[in-house]
Amino acid sequence: MRKFNYELLEKYEKKIMNEFARRLGVTPMQIIEKNRASHITDIRHIYCKLRHDMHGLKYTAVASEIDRTPKAVKKGVIRIDDMLDIKDIKVVTMWNRVKCIPCTISQLTLLLASPTFVANADVYREAEFIHLYESVFG
Repeated sequence: MRKFNYELLEKYEKKIMNEFARRLGVTPMQIIEKNRASHITDIRHIYCKLRHDMHGLKYTAVASEIDRTPKAVKKGVIRIDDMLDIKDIKVVTMWNRVKCIPCTISQLTLLLASPTFVANADVYREAEFIHLYESVFG
């Protein structure tokens, strides 16, 4: 059985987290680690919202990225939605900095779903993924 090229997918996801962290002045490790400081918690929950609401990932996928449970991710997304509804200045400011981080998840999903995009796939498909990756992240 052939496998997807998960190395490229992981590289793509790390770019999103790195860009997110850069825009908010933290490190990716601060987002992932078990830090309960309110500032870091807000940032982590905003990351969850970005990946779930804007990039279309399921709670389980986001949870695996940041080493949390899907329930915790869902709770974080709801919490940030509530804070945006009441126009919390700190959260609104952070959200406005990161909400436009691109992720053409529908294109990525279609590409990964393609039977030819596998570890031993033809070079064209891998080159297509790399082109998509570079067009999003430069």
